[in-house]
Amino acid sequence: MSYTPALSVLPQSHSRSNIIDEEPESGFWKGYKEPLYLNLISNATPTSTSFNPTSPSILCLTGGPRLTFYSLPPPSSPSSFTSKFVSSSSPVWCHAFRSDGKLLAYGGDSGTFRIISTDKNTYTTLRTFDSQSIKGYVRCTTFLPSGDVVIAGADDGKLRVYDIKKGSLLQTITVSNDSIRSCCSKILKNNAIICTGSYDGKIKFYNVESGEGMGEVDCVEGVECMVMINSETLASGSGRSLKIWALELNTATNTITARLLHSSSNHPKSITSLTYASTLTPPRLLSTCASGHIKVHSTTSYKVIHGMKYPNPITTLTCSPTRLIVCTSPGTISVKTRSNPSNNLSQQPKKRSPLHGTYSHFVRGKNSSASFDDFIVQTETKKKLTKYDIAIKGFKYSQALKIALESRDPGVVVSVLKTLEIRSGLRQSLIGLKEDEVMDIMNFLTRYLPVPSYTSILTVVCNILTDVYKGERGLEDGFVRLREVVKEEIGVRGKLSRLMGMVDGAVRKRKLMEMED
Repeated sequence: MSYTPALSVLPQSHSRSNIIDEEPESGFWKGYKEPLYLNLISNATPTSTSFNPTSPSILCLTGGPRLTFYSLPPPSSPSSFTSKFVSSSSPVWCHAFRSDGKLLAYGGDSGTFRIISTDKNTYTTLRTFDSQSIKGYVRCTTFLPSGDVVIAGADDGKLRVYDIKKGSLLQTITVSNDSIRSCCSKILKNNAIICTGSYDGKIKFYNVESGEGMGEVDCVEGVECMVMINSETLASGSGRSLKIWALELNTATNTITARLLHSSSNHPKSITSLTYASTLTPPRLLSTCASGHIKVHSTTSYKVIHGMKYPNPITTLTCSPTRLIVCTSPGTISVKTRSNPSNNLSQQPKKRSPLHGTYSHFVRGKNSSASFDDFIVQTETKKKLTKYDIAIKGFKYSQALKIALESRDPGVVVSVLKTLEIRSGLRQSLIGLKEDEVMDIMNFLTRYLPVPSYTSILTVVCNILTDVYKGERGLEDGFVRLREVVKEEIGVRGKLSRLMGMVDGAVRKRKLMEMED
């Protein structure tokens, strides 16, 4: 019989057609290396972070009773940085830079809402707005594109519009009975529009000048975060769901219609923040969740094109072509830098997949972790038998009982006794024991016979021991103690039975009297 070898799976030549090019997305995000870990002085959880629009090396973080401004170094020396603080009388929750980077608005607990100057790193307070009417935290803030008006959304469900130059309140808009968690503003067909998202699960749109509602969208779950992708596209995070809305303004009725473009639930836990990385080419949408996952979404198809995982829940992040800032709930701030300052993802070096038939091709994806929607097939391992189970399986009943007693676990001993009774081997296991072994069993009976859940099986053991070892020398003391325990238990059971009988008799007597009446 002749043998014909199978055709080799290796390609005959390593031509270009045998190599599959991967998208450069993963290579770009893996270029953020050498993380620098920072901590806020108060070890508080960071709640918001952003770069100064005109000075990308200035990073602002809110957490605890202060704002922290970091002057980050160039990527060539990532380990050196300086910081400045702006203290507050109460915990700070949110902040927002004006488009020119010269002003910053921040809000926090007890209705705190202020405007500070960030021009030339001065950080002086310019405006302190009246906070007596605000209940709870100021959860979100944003500037209108004009830069003269700032907006604050609070836990009391009201949106307040302030004039920066005059330092006065222009109007108060009642949005919801629940907390407003996010807000953003855009110019839509020459109209200044405010978008709000609250814990009642609704996104609402308002006209800034009139304060009138222009429509709403129901997201079912509470809206935690929102971000404008462009002038007519809005992204929102509610629960595990990421939704993309196309905004259309009807000038005739002065209403806004939000059309759902995309909806996905790629995160295993609730989405905590959304970031639109407009400085990248092409731009990307980043979402974080309480499980520590980061998902990078395309801004054309809105599909997940890359993912990252951190060990702790992520509260907020911000991104630039040279830095990736990730803040986690324990207060740790991860600052990763890129040695290649290019922000064009299409110019990144492409990664080649391994050739078919090679070992690298065989083990590809070995270290990949399962996503939330994946079905994991797990092989069930055979449970290892204990020593007394092995003895019972080999019909060594006396040895099984001895091993159970040595464990000093009453549950194990009773379980073995019940198993031996079912196998009709209980009497066999108690015959032919040594004096010390019998005493061990008697001591166990004396101690655990009054336990109601053990009484039935231990009573059977008492009867067998009495029949087999009655009259044996050296066991008299054990039988005396056992008899006293049994006598006391019988007395207790008798009193309980009489008591129950008296109660039942009283109940029956009362019912008869009621019937006679």
